[in-house]
Parts: sequence; C-alpha cells; structure tokens
Amino acid sequence: MDEGTLTIRDAQVELMNERNVSLYGLSTMNACLKTFLSQPVPLHASQDTKTRIYAFGLITMAKFIIKLPADILEEELPKMKQTLVEVITLVLLSF
Repeated sequence: MDEGTLTIRDAQVELMNERNVSLYGLSTMNACLKTFLSQPVPLHASQDTKTRIYAFGLITMAKFIIKLPADILEEELPKMKQTLVEVITLVLLSF
C-alpha cells in the first residue's frame, strides 16, 4: 500500500473514533472482510494483493478495537472470531 492510502485509512478511522462510532466502523470492516473472504482472487490480481488487503483490513479493525471499552469488546469479538481467524490464518500462510 502506498503512503497516501495508509494516511487516508488512518484519518478515516480517527474521525470515526472521535465521533464515537468505533463500533460501527468495526462492524462495517468485519462485514467487508467477510464478503472479501468469500470472493475468489480476481484475474487481474495476485494472491499477494489479496493478502495485503486482508492485512489492511486487520489493521483497520485493530484501530477500532483499541478505542472500544472492554464490555463492548466482550460482546463484539465473539461475533468477529470466524472472520479474524480466517484472515489471520490466510495472512500467516502467505509468508
């Protein structure tokens, strides 16, 4: 990912966290990653590209997670467990 993409991601996450919509951001990113996981690698992309997108999504989710209170995370993380395990496994297998 280029520096501009990362800067935009970080700015969007920070804005959502400032407006107290971290839970919405986390839920949305979880849904996006779930959908992305279910899709085959496009013909014009490599598996490496897909792995980088997973990593991008994981970092984004982590930025939301660290802003949420523990009691909310206790409820939300089990809902995201399957997605997180799948994405982390795919990223680790690609190294």
